[in-house]
Amino acid sequence: ERMTFHVAAKLPPEAVAAALNKAFAGWRSEGVAPQLANYSSPGIRDERIDTAIDGATQAAILAAMPAPVEGTREATAFALAVRILGGNADSRLNAALREAKGWSYGINASSYGTKGRNDAILYVSTSVQADKADESVEEMKRVIKGLADRPVTEAELQAAQRTILAEFSSSLGSAPDTAMFAMSVASAGFTFKDMEEYVTQLGSISLEEVN
Repeated sequence: ERMTFHVAAKLPPEAVAAALNKAFAGWRSEGVAPQLANYSSPGIRDERIDTAIDGATQAAILAAMPAPVEGTREATAFALAVRILGGNADSRLNAALREAKGWSYGINASSYGTKGRNDAILYVSTSVQADKADESVEEMKRVIKGLADRPVTEAELQAAQRTILAEFSSSLGSAPDTAMFAMSVASAGFTFKDMEEYVTQLGSISLEEVN
């Protein structure tokens, strides 16, 4: 009763249901279903934790900060800003740490959360030269704070919209890809209908909302 199947195939739903019922009709739970823990929003403190590894030539940096509630228009605008910040090869963080400084091979920024819950977090991650770790952290802070001083441009916004739409298309390129995408969407509390609305909303987000 608590199992969900995601199937992507050119088959009528009733045929899929019949096949699944036949295959799993004899399955019965002999124990008590585990209870999910009560939800609590994540706590993020303004702190830095360093872990030293002798002889390391690279330093892995992972930064986290709160993000808007997933499933809202604010979250869609935020997703575009995040893409401009560190989601593309030509993102601002990549331009600073890779192109200008040469300290990193690449940097990524992305946010994750569950629909309707105040649990979304923005993650920024990269690997840099070990002797440039401190400077890299400060440079990342500068670029992130710089979004307020150097607003997103129309060209950056359009590029971010194209990239996200292209990723959606590639997620539906084959039956296995579609099934994996459906599982990922469902695990975050979304439906395919939500995703259709998200794609439509993506193109209607204005510069004012992103900035």
